[in-house]
Amino acid sequence: MAIPAYLYHYYELENGPFRNITEQGIEKALAIQSRISNGFNSKKPPNYIELRFGLEARLKEQFISKGGNLNRDDAFYFILGECEWAKSRRLVF
Repeated sequence: MAIPAYLYHYYELENGPFRNITEQGIEKALAIQSRISNGFNSKKPPNYIELRFGLEARLKEQFISKGGNLNRDDAFYFILGECEWAKSRRLVF
């Protein structure tokens, strides 16, 4: 299997690139998630936001423990190579 040459960042056109539901803090993230009633983001488990904050905290800890320096608190998400599934969700890159 060949490793793709590019990282792709898919995002919702109306929200713009490099946004993250966790960038506003947990209370606002919970409020945003509670308002999503349709689309692929509406099918998240009830504890999704708490899980995501926990996982992002672990990622930060691991990054720092390996000598990384953070220049922001929230993560950017990328996909290695093109993703037809993400494109089919009306996301752009």
